[in-house]
Amino acid sequence: MQKLIFLLFPLFLAASLTQAQPTLHIQNGDISGSTSADGKVAIFKGIPFAEPPVGGLRWKAPIPVSNWSGVKDCTKFGPSAVQPPPLPFFVWSEEFQAPLSPLSEDCLYLNVWSPTPISVAEKKPVMVWIHGGGFMSGAGACPIYDGEGMAKKGVVYVSINYRLGVFGFLAHPELNRESGHNASGNYALLDMIAALKWVQQNISAFGGDPDQVTIAGQSAGSFAVNSLMASPLAKGLFQRAIGESGGMFGDRGVGLYEASLQGIHLVEKLGQYNIAALRSMPADTLLKYGGRYSPVIDGWALPKDVYSIFAEGKQNDVPLLTGYNRDEGFVFGEMMTAEQFKADAKNKYGDLVNEFLEAFPATDDAQAKQSQKNVFRDMAFAWQGYTWAKMQTEHGKSKAWLYRFDRVPPGRPDLAEEGAFHSAEIAYALHSLPMWKRPWEKQDELLSEEMSSYWANFVKTGDSNGKNLSKWEAFNPAAPNTLVFGKKNEMQTGLEQAEFSFLDKWKQASQPDLTEYEKKVFEANGAKLPYRILYPENYDASKKYPIVLFLHGAGERGNDNESQLVHGSKLFLKPENRRDFPAIVIFPQCPVDSSWNTMKADRTKTPVERDFDYSRKITQPLDLAIQLTKSFITSGAADPNQVYVVGLSMGGMGTFEAVYRNPDLFAAAVPICGGGDVRAFSDKGRKTPMRIFHGSADSVVDVKYSWNTFDLLKNLGWPAEYIEYPMVDHNSWDYAFAEPDFLAWLFSKKK
Repeated sequence: MQKLIFLLFPLFLAASLTQAQPTLHIQNGDISGSTSADGKVAIFKGIPFAEPPVGGLRWKAPIPVSNWSGVKDCTKFGPSAVQPPPLPFFVWSEEFQAPLSPLSEDCLYLNVWSPTPISVAEKKPVMVWIHGGGFMSGAGACPIYDGEGMAKKGVVYVSINYRLGVFGFLAHPELNRESGHNASGNYALLDMIAALKWVQQNISAFGGDPDQVTIAGQSAGSFAVNSLMASPLAKGLFQRAIGESGGMFGDRGVGLYEASLQGIHLVEKLGQYNIAALRSMPADTLLKYGGRYSPVIDGWALPKDVYSIFAEGKQNDVPLLTGYNRDEGFVFGEMMTAEQFKADAKNKYGDLVNEFLEAFPATDDAQAKQSQKNVFRDMAFAWQGYTWAKMQTEHGKSKAWLYRFDRVPPGRPDLAEEGAFHSAEIAYALHSLPMWKRPWEKQDELLSEEMSSYWANFVKTGDSNGKNLSKWEAFNPAAPNTLVFGKKNEMQTGLEQAEFSFLDKWKQASQPDLTEYEKKVFEANGAKLPYRILYPENYDASKKYPIVLFLHGAGERGNDNESQLVHGSKLFLKPENRRDFPAIVIFPQCPVDSSWNTMKADRTKTPVERDFDYSRKITQPLDLAIQLTKSFITSGAADPNQVYVVGLSMGGMGTFEAVYRNPDLFAAAVPICGGGDVRAFSDKGRKTPMRIFHGSADSVVDVKYSWNTFDLLKNLGWPAEYIEYPMVDHNSWDYAFAEPDFLAWLFSKKK
């Protein structure tokens, strides 16, 4: 017997090592992992899914990882993305944080938990988890995201890293230009898409089915899932989606030009000149400059805002599970009293203030405190989940399921006021309670078993329901229904409907509506000039208002009295701008065969040579536009001390000329990518304040024309400012209109 044991021992040892260190072959080479303590789950950590985005690859789309030789050890998590030190704070203990080290730009790694024995033939459904952290922190290695529990429910579970903060979301005109898509700022989304492509190519080796992939995430991860549902670049890479506490249906997404301005300002702060210089800077130097980052509406990864993409039915139409937590509202800074809250609401919501205060009441300070929390919860998370389910149901073919999580995790009486806080549901949904150090009760274990079963069922079939579970009805917009996870799991109808109904109305009120510009025709001396006009909200004919004359570019000429609204018109329609800068805004339209200025161009030369000569007779359209503006002053509707002119390209040239020909009319002027007759201006008479914009790479109107005019005006003592956007072509108005103080600067000027 002893001899037999001696002979068989090497075989037992080999079998044990095989179980402890499973080895697989994937597209790039062989990897070895580990197994759970009970041997039921194979675990592979730190698998690279793209080349390290460092050096020259910083702020570039991820590229496939290189092959390796030998067996890569995948028993430890790879580095987490560069981020501030991941330390516990507020309600988020160490279980919610990335490991303290390593943190690195070399962060594009993922982790896989797979049920054993791994069977390529069985093809289990796959869940890809995208971590939260405000797009500034977090990692796939956070203990709370451990995948063993889901793997034991028959799911191949994948957690991923992606670039964070400035490394994941920096936009800049130079990056737009080099991308080949005139887009930048969504490197984190591109990382996620690269990870999903890796899953398509490799998950079969782990026993997963590439045709049954569910993307899932919480908080920023849910924002990301929402964005991926809207992105054409992610089409076909997943078949279901789970979003916990977050979406992009409000104002979370930032436009490409706003994001690019942030990038321009970062370059200026760092005292550098271009992106190449920033690529050579240490990561820690960039990190300390901070900033607020999130997915960018770049026209490529996100062609439009997410709300519009869903409204048009152009999202990746897959079954959806989404929801929010009852108590995940926060107030950063000092709480407002009831009176302060009501005054703030009046300022923000204007005519809708009464409806707002019905939904978010403030009869006393205690109620105002709760309403402030609810406003944050609903705008950031709850209304997002409700709207996501509603938009998918109304504009898609696949069903949606909505939940609310009410359970207050036990064991922290000091956090009792925070209730069912943001992130509290994660460990229940992922069946990872053992990874969170709390004194769990039987109720928590039962809730986790049930909640994770709903999640696993959804991953497997696209329907949350299953054996021994309460019926979870698909979302019905006509009678909004929600599964509440609490003392018992039950469907409820109409939760937060007063709040959600108000936010629906506010969203609609915030959408720009060009029909608010009335069509009119101005006539003088037998000539006609079509124009569009926007009056202030609640226009009072007894008052005098500032007036803005907006001169469009050459591409918007015509007689349809509509094309002139292509650029700039939405700026004046934003609710906050109509509230803060009430004004009469007029957009006249120049005929096809005429111009706003007397400039002559020699188009045989490249770049086009332009001759400005103000001794020529004023063009009829510019003359009529000036007369139109003056007519509002004569009628008493416009304040003569607050008359402004803005123009772009041909209109920018017209702006310079309008100021020259009417030196006492305008309180301020904004010429964009224009130019003027440098011989005409002088240091005599009134000097109109000007803010001049141009793109350094303008291929239509050479930037030298703005340089020349600005230099002359400054030498003559004019109060002129010049802003040039690096590597921007003939669309500098997009950046100018994105300047946060564009209207504030303009309306601050008075004669």
